[in-house]
Amino acid sequence: MLVIDAQNIKKFLNVNSLINELKLTFKKSEYVPLRKSYTIDKNKSLDHSQLLIMPAFINDKYYGVKLLNVFPKNPLKGLERVKALYVLFNKKNGDIYSILDGTELTKHRTAAMSALASQFLSSKKSKRLLIIGTGALVPYMISAHISVRPIEEVIVWGRNYKKAKKVVQNFQGKNVKLSATEHLECVCKQMDIICTVTSSTKPLLHKEWCKKGVHLDLVGAHTKSMKELDSKSFNVGDIYVEDINSALEE
Repeated sequence: MLVIDAQNIKKFLNVNSLINELKLTFKKSEYVPLRKSYTIDKNKSLDHSQLLIMPAFINDKYYGVKLLNVFPKNPLKGLERVKALYVLFNKKNGDIYSILDGTELTKHRTAAMSALASQFLSSKKSKRLLIIGTGALVPYMISAHISVRPIEEVIVWGRNYKKAKKVVQNFQGKNVKLSATEHLECVCKQMDIICTVTSSTKPLLHKEWCKKGVHLDLVGAHTKSMKELDSKSFNVGDIYVEDINSALEE
């Protein structure tokens, strides 16, 4: 059994290769059932901790499942909000072929999916990227987006400005102008791509703030209680989702 930890995933996984592999996977007739979500604890704020079970039947040789925990209050304790494990099985006999650190894998895969979508949906001349959010996923989103578009400037905004500045200070990436801002509305109007990576239950982004032709990459909201974009915006442009059944279910 092969065990691949977070350090090795980070060391050997290349964002461009992953994007290309995801593109090929979507072209194949893979079987990916709807993921199942289970509430771990219930509270009055509706900010429940969850366990998500995410299976995928890859090809004739393997199938796998990701076990993903979402604990919304973890960041308040200095812990990551998402923790996960991925198990790959032998399709012929059910043997465990490999166990991977699902937390690190999720960060890479989520960012690569956003970049893949951008390749098809954003302007090829996109030069300015705005990231809304300050969590652990943000550096991965920046790296992935600048790998597929000629991004020259990246701006980070968060509800906590100090956290946004910390993201900028800690980012180790390519030659791109990177800064944090406190003025979300003003910055939005200048952006070619806007990526939201939050767990917000109230809209952070509004239709009036976006210029024509902007590509909105809405990543964070995965429950019916979450909302990153105001409702009016959904009547303006085209909406694309990875899986229509999953989108309607969640």
